[in-house]
Amino acid sequence: MAFNPEKELKKLQKEVNSAFEKINDKVGEFWRKNIDPGTSPSSDITHDNRKVTINFYLPRIKRKNVILLVDNNKVTLEAYLKKKGKVKDVERFYREIKLPDGLNTEKTRQHWQNGVLTLEIFKKR
Repeated sequence: MAFNPEKELKKLQKEVNSAFEKINDKVGEFWRKNIDPGTSPSSDITHDNRKVTINFYLPRIKRKNVILLVDNNKVTLEAYLKKKGKVKDVERFYREIKLPDGLNTEKTRQHWQNGVLTLEIFKKR
């Protein structure tokens, strides 16, 4: 069998990607085990033939204290709640959701109303 550099590079790339996915999973597992489970905001996910919709429920949090990132087939949400009367007392909320293939993460729409952040991610055509 002749050496095929293209085939070998693809195999190596697949192995490296798999290793990074495992590391990411372990970091996420560590994060989930070592934070207060109450600090992950609740959410729900729905989909239809055009888009995936994610609702994050963030009562008492102001929109300016929310960071939402959509990239690399995942959604990352961080939010901060400053507690009244305490100078540096801040509660941090974190949620990461893996997205399925076939979504156009460049085409999204966000809406904030009454402590609910709605994110729509449209499917590729």
